[in-house]
Amino acid sequence: MGLLMKCPQCSNTIGGLPCPNCHYSDKPADDAQDLALREDYRRRKELHVRNYAIWMWLLFALVADSFFLMIVGWFFRRRRWGVQPAGFGTSFELEIASLVLIVAWIGLAVAVTRCKRWFPTELNCPSCNVRLDELKLESEYCPGCNIKLW
Repeated sequence: MGLLMKCPQCSNTIGGLPCPNCHYSDKPADDAQDLALREDYRRRKELHVRNYAIWMWLLFALVADSFFLMIVGWFFRRRRWGVQPAGFGTSFELEIASLVLIVAWIGLAVAVTRCKRWFPTELNCPSCNVRLDELKLESEYCPGCNIKLW
C-alpha cells in the first residue's frame, strides 16, 4: 500500500483524505463543530472587513489632512511674502488653521501607525490558523485544513 490512493468519489489520485478536489471525507461530519467553525469564520470575516475599513479611512484622512496642510502653508507663505490672496483671512487665522491641521496630522499619523495593533486586519482560518485574507479563495473550503468555511 503506497502513500497515494484514489478518491472513492471522484477517482482523483490523492495523498490522504479529505480530497482536495471534491472534498470527500470518510469520517462523519460533526454538524455542531462545523456550524461553530462557520460561525467563527463569519465573525472573523466581519471583524476583518470592519478593521480594514477603519485602516483605509484613517489613511484617507491622513492624505486629505496633508493636502489641506499644504494649501494652508501655501497661503501662509504668500501672505508672508506680502501677496494678499483673495478670500482668506488674516495671518493669525492662517496660523490657527495650520496649527489645527498639524495637530490633526500628528494624531492621524499616530493612529495609522498603531492601527494594525489596535484593529488587526488578518483573517485566519478558525481551525488551522492559515491566513486567508492573503489568499484568493476560489472555493468555500480552507486550503490548509479543507474544512467548509461558508
